[in-house]
Amino acid sequence: MEILKVLGPSLITLLGIIIGWFLKDKSEKFRLQKESLLSTKRENYIKILTPFIRVLTGVKNNNELEVAIKEIQSFDYKQTAFNLMIFGSDSVTNSYNNLFQYLYQNQNATDHTPLLILFGKLLLEIRKEFGNKKTNLKELDMLKFLITDIDKLIK
Repeated sequence: MEILKVLGPSLITLLGIIIGWFLKDKSEKFRLQKESLLSTKRENYIKILTPFIRVLTGVKNNNELEVAIKEIQSFDYKQTAFNLMIFGSDSVTNSYNNLFQYLYQNQNATDHTPLLILFGKLLLEIRKEFGNKKTNLKELDMLKFLITDIDKLIK
C-alpha cells in the first residue's frame, strides 16, 4: 500500500504522457491524411475544370472547342471523373453530374445561360469545399472574370 502511495502519482503522470502521445500521434496522422486528400481533390478538380476553361478562354476559336471535346472524351479525363465520384464531396459531385446531364440532353441548345449557371455552380461548390462555406457569391459571380457581358445574362 505504501508503494502505491509513492509510485501512484508517477504512474498516473506516466500514463497521462503515454495517452497524450498516442492521441497526438493519431491526430497528426489524421491531419496528414486530410491534407493529402485535399491535395488529391485539388489536383482532380483542376483536371476536371481544364477543358471548360479551355472553351471559355477560346470562345471564338473552334480549335479550342475541339481540343476540349477530345480531352473530355479521353481515358485520362474519364479516370479523373471517376476519381471525382469517389473523392469529391456530394455537392461537387452532384454539380458535376448536373452539368454533364445538361450537356448530354441539350447538345443543340443555342442559349448557353443554363450551362454557364451550372458551370458556375460547380465552381461555387468547389470553392465552398475548400473553406468558403458561407460565401455570398452566386453561380454567375464565379464567371464574371471570364465573360465580359455576363451582366446581360444575369438580368
